[in-house]
Amino acid sequence: MNDSPYGLTAAVHTASLHRAMRFAEKAQAGVIVVNGGTHGSEPHMGFGGVKDSGTGWREAGIEALDVYSDWKIVTLIADPALA
Repeated sequence: MNDSPYGLTAAVHTASLHRAMRFAEKAQAGVIVVNGGTHGSEPHMGFGGVKDSGTGWREAGIEALDVYSDWKIVTLIADPALA
């Protein structure tokens, strides 16, 4: 879906929950935001993205137990009027 060497964050804007969840499933990014913007960097998260992007500290804190897994966060704003 995202033919790029990078995968820190991704966002999609849609009224379709089905399309949003399909995007979140297929996008190769560490943070997915639906109907909102990304900050480019998510320093409060315990991991640094996937592919060739990130903060370079995937082994920080308790999250080090999962350092060799690719995590994905999905933020869904169900009512875009609230964004």
